[in-house]
Amino acid sequence: MYTTGILAQNGTHKIALFYNSKRHSGENMARLLNKRDKNKGQVIQMCDALSHNLPANHRTIVCNCLSHGFRKFEELLAFYPEHCQTLMKYLSTPFQVDEKSKQLGHNEQQRLLYHQTHSQLSMLKAKAYMEDLLSTKQIEPNESLGKAINYMLKHWDKLTRFLSVSGAPVHNNNMEQGLKIPIRGRNNWLFYKTEYGAMVGGVLTSIIYTCELANVNPFEYLVALQVYKDHIVKEPTAWLPWSYANTTALLESSMAA
Repeated sequence: MYTTGILAQNGTHKIALFYNSKRHSGENMARLLNKRDKNKGQVIQMCDALSHNLPANHRTIVCNCLSHGFRKFEELLAFYPEHCQTLMKYLSTPFQVDEKSKQLGHNEQQRLLYHQTHSQLSMLKAKAYMEDLLSTKQIEPNESLGKAINYMLKHWDKLTRFLSVSGAPVHNNNMEQGLKIPIRGRNNWLFYKTEYGAMVGGVLTSIIYTCELANVNPFEYLVALQVYKDHIVKEPTAWLPWSYANTTALLESSMAA
């Protein structure tokens, strides 16, 4: 049994999807993309470097999480303080720039240009520093730091997609935080009794975390879904976490009139 977490973003809205099944993440991603409008452009997909994360029969713009690379050096800081501190300094720049871009209210194209202006030089310095450590044999490829460097260099294009593709994320920390919810649940109730129960658990977890991302009370939202279930069937898009409050207010005012 696997748990796959997908954090989809449409405009300013984020939707979390958790799949508990025997299918791996690439299969779940493919099933989701099968339902997507084929006239829309390629999906930007952030995942780790494992091949089973890629959906069959669908081409996506694949990005890797820079946080994963950063943590590799953070974990080795006590053993290679000088080299790791230097690399962490360079690699921390895109996170700071990304946060500043959000504060400035940039759209995706403005954010891309902002990263190219303020992050690209630091990333080039990081790459050159890592290549120099290996080429001058200061670090051997088979030691811990060498393996971390080889990971970064092997996946460099995907790790730095935010420098070339509009809308490409720097990290997937939100989804990693979200995955702690089903993991904590499995530990608390000793997994699921049936596959159907696992599926239902994934649906409920998806709704709850999507509400949290939208700053909506999940309990109140779930109650509203049950109270207004007949209306939801007729117009489901009006009852999403970020729209249901207005829909409820309009419905109650029309009933009171």
